[in-house]
Amino acid sequence: MSLLSNTVYAASKSENVVNSIIPKIVDNIVVPLVQFLFALAFLYFVWGLMGFFMNGDDPAKRKEGQSHILWGVVGITIMISVYGIVRLVMNTVGQPSLFGI
Repeated sequence: MSLLSNTVYAASKSENVVNSIIPKIVDNIVVPLVQFLFALAFLYFVWGLMGFFMNGDDPAKRKEGQSHILWGVVGITIMISVYGIVRLVMNTVGQPSLFGI
């Protein structure tokens, strides 16, 4: 009977370790990485806007600016999706919400 109680205790102890490690990984690695990549995508988008409007005479430069705008929007969309997926996973495993929301 004591073997069963030790096994149950070990399971609950390992569960506490996992529940304490996951938020630390998310807070210290995932959140800063997502924020950095989001900022990078936004800067790429703004760079594309500047290139598009400042080079109104040159069709090749305008096309390049349009490309930067498109890929900036794609990057921002991906980062918003990553945020949603991480939040969904965290709520599914019972962790508090992240990003201060």
